[in-house]
Amino acid sequence: MYSSKKIWIIIIVLSTFIQIGYSQNIDSLLNVRINTKSKIRIHELDIQLAKEYSKRREWTQSETYLNEALVLGQSLNDNELIATAYEEFGRIAYLKGDYQKADSIYTEGLGLTTSRALKAKLYSKQFRTSLRTGEIEKGTTYLNEMRRLIGDDTTSVLMGEYYLNYSTYYSEQANFLKQLQYLQKSKKIYLEHDRNVEVINYNLSTIFEELKDYESALKIHFETKKGAKKDKNIYSELFSLFGIMSAQEGMRDYEAAKKTCHEAINLKNKTDISNSFGYVYYILGFAHLETERLDSAAYYFRKGIEISETQNEATQLGDNHSGMAKLFFEQKKLQEAKFHAKKARSLHSYVNTDNNTILAKIYAKEGDYQDAYDLLNINWSKAQKAAAERTDYQMVSTLLKDKFKQEKIQEQLLFQQKFNKQRQFLIGGILITGLILLVSTVLIQIRNNQQLKQLNEQLYQRNNALQQFSYIASHDIKEPMRSIGNYIGLIRRKLSDADKKSLSLFFDNIQNGLQQIYTLIEDVMQYTQVNQDETIKLKTVSLNAIIKNIEVGLESFIQEKGAKVIYSDLPDIESSSSMLFMILKNLIQNGIKFNRSEVPTSEISYAKTQTHHEITVSDNGIGIDESYHDKIFEMFKRLQKRTDYEGSGIGLSIVKLSVDKLGGEIRLNSQIEKGSQFIIKLPL
Repeated sequence: MYSSKKIWIIIIVLSTFIQIGYSQNIDSLLNVRINTKSKIRIHELDIQLAKEYSKRREWTQSETYLNEALVLGQSLNDNELIATAYEEFGRIAYLKGDYQKADSIYTEGLGLTTSRALKAKLYSKQFRTSLRTGEIEKGTTYLNEMRRLIGDDTTSVLMGEYYLNYSTYYSEQANFLKQLQYLQKSKKIYLEHDRNVEVINYNLSTIFEELKDYESALKIHFETKKGAKKDKNIYSELFSLFGIMSAQEGMRDYEAAKKTCHEAINLKNKTDISNSFGYVYYILGFAHLETERLDSAAYYFRKGIEISETQNEATQLGDNHSGMAKLFFEQKKLQEAKFHAKKARSLHSYVNTDNNTILAKIYAKEGDYQDAYDLLNINWSKAQKAAAERTDYQMVSTLLKDKFKQEKIQEQLLFQQKFNKQRQFLIGGILITGLILLVSTVLIQIRNNQQLKQLNEQLYQRNNALQQFSYIASHDIKEPMRSIGNYIGLIRRKLSDADKKSLSLFFDNIQNGLQQIYTLIEDVMQYTQVNQDETIKLKTVSLNAIIKNIEVGLESFIQEKGAKVIYSDLPDIESSSSMLFMILKNLIQNGIKFNRSEVPTSEISYAKTQTHHEITVSDNGIGIDESYHDKIFEMFKRLQKRTDYEGSGIGLSIVKLSVDKLGGEIRLNSQIEKGSQFIIKLPL
């Protein structure tokens, strides 16, 4: 039930609070202010005092010093000082939950300042405000303006903040590859400037939750809570509690989640902090709903709706309405459930598939099959879009793994270059300080070996996490598709014979689309698995036995096509049985599939040279134009329309990757309408 779409709001608010920091205490600032004559310096101190009082939520005192700073800026006729005061006024409005006011104040500040840096900061703050009000696409406009203003200064703290903002945007879009890339860029810059990376760690905790590694996420949140209590940072403490309760919900530890929610409420009552409390009541409502305490669940969802409406927080408001929809649906109060589900749809800026499913079921019960179909089609289109854009979890895992391998190679090369320079320097001075330099060489070597060991360990941990990511995520994609397929079957059974006939094409298209996605996921998983195999164990394998197994596996397919597989007296060779099975199965299957002959035929033959085994797979199929011979092994490359021939476009990529893993090569001879001949050369 938990999604990254809920925690990104927590992260964005938290990022504002963490960046407040801890400056000199108020008494010290006041003493300095009394003894300062420079108006510009007094303006700076007024801004600092306003921040200190806002940390304590003493709004009146904070705004008093901001007004003094504003008056000073006006008396000096300095628009930059005025705009700086507006920036802080907007931040306080944001902290108090008045997001519309905050946005308008930031806009006023933008109209005054000519400073590129200050303008970039104000656009960054407007981006965060847009996320709180659910105006996601408007926020990207602010980010683009921020990037334009930063210009060529790509190592500044502002650039790190820009990367962090975009990682949050891509988190909301569920684009994990982009999210991780921008997080890495942001963290690198922040560490170079000795900036707090707590916000980035919060983002990383959301990835743990996407992996369903709630224990690791919980550990991060408890560490953050401990540090926040030590520093007496109530904002950070509150949002660490938000993270804890969401992880506990993911672990289905609802009693613990309830306790954490009440701990957050107690913190609110002590400090008057109130940001995002609609989320707290949503978690409370959901926890009571899952433990079948329906009256309490209804109370907390209603409370969450009330608070979210007051604070104008669209996402939390939508969450609580979706909770009410589920509650009423389980109570079979369909009209009430329908009202809340439709309300949630109008508020969420993302596709909430659970809410859509509830609403579709209600439409189906009412006989409104077209609306039910439209909602299911939205859920299906979301999965189809992910496949079309190649951003499914398996692809993300593969791409990132390759990226980290390249990073490892680059780090090792840089290490070697650095070591060579150090060694040359040592050799140049050996006659003067031989003994000292010898000792230095040993120490440098030890240090560099330790650094290299640390790099290898980090990369090993990354790859392990990505393999886990790949495995879990592939199953998370399949599960909603199974649900869609099952639900389509239920709808079909409910229809009259006349409706079945008129809607048959729709249902067939959905089923075909689901099957295409299934095929794509299975093939990409197979490609990823082959790609991850670092070592191949060779043993004596029987080519005859392998092809016999392929015939058994493809028996229905071969009979349906009226095809023949021809082979005889193939030898035993030293190779990998699993790799050869994948290679030959894909080539045999393609030869029969892409074939318009009366009797589609695939023939396997063998020859031995002085250096290689040569296995040839020939067919009498449609052939491949010579201009495409260099492209057919590319991933997702299809030469035929999907409507003419089924498939994912990955089969020949798996063949090429498998042959490469075995240290061999593959060559194609083919002409249109004259069949194809694949020659595989494997080392003896």
